[in-house]
Amino acid sequence: MASSRLPDNISLLPSASKDLARILKRNRAEFARVWDDLIRLGAGTLPPQGKKKLHTVDAFQLDSGRYRIVYSRQADAYTIWAVFAKPEQLDFLPLLPLLTSARHASQPTLTGRAWRRIVD
Repeated sequence: MASSRLPDNISLLPSASKDLARILKRNRAEFARVWDDLIRLGAGTLPPQGKKKLHTVDAFQLDSGRYRIVYSRQADAYTIWAVFAKPEQLDFLPLLPLLTSARHASQPTLTGRAWRRIVD
């Protein structure tokens, strides 16, 4: 990993935090790739062809190795909804509208600073 700091404009929903923890436990190299792509997303240095608008919800997906990152964007802030292996896509994507409609503004998220304490 080039940097262990997640930009402050990236927020993780609890579901995404759990997904990242599972990936870290299984394979540190794959976690490093996903983590680096999250840093690049926040910094705005990802190539545009890596991002794809989802049709069912107001969200995007980003390929990161064998994983997909699902996120939404408001101005320069990104909310990471989930990170899952590409083969799990058929199981996950139909549930995405339920996840987005169930989210409340008061639901806690992990920002870049909170993850720094976990990863550093």
